[in-house]
Amino acid sequence: MIIRRLLICIVFIWNVNILNAQIIGCTDPLAINFDSKATQNDGSCVYNSTSLSPENSFNLPAIAEETSGLIYWNNLIWTHNDHDDKNLYAFDLNNIENYQKLFANGNDKYKLGRSFTGQ
Repeated sequence: MIIRRLLICIVFIWNVNILNAQIIGCTDPLAINFDSKATQNDGSCVYNSTSLSPENSFNLPAIAEETSGLIYWNNLIWTHNDHDDKNLYAFDLNNIENYQKLFANGNDKYKLGRSFTGQ
């Protein structure tokens, strides 16, 4: 009787493991080594190399010394700093030293215009 229960438990555990088994591999269909059978990404994805050449390049003013990402929107370059600076900065592409500084507390709504106050 004990052997029968033990065998039933072993068979049950075996079946649960088979049903829940995950196949590791590259799960990104854009990767060269994509594995359509993979159910868990193991970080092994490999991609074609690419080369970019920017159309424009400029140095940001010192106010953006710890910038954490840039976005181009509405003919402005927008950024924020990494440290405890709670401002957003919008830089004019025609004169990068001319910028707008907005306090970002999450509560106010801002009306953004084209008036700049470079500081």
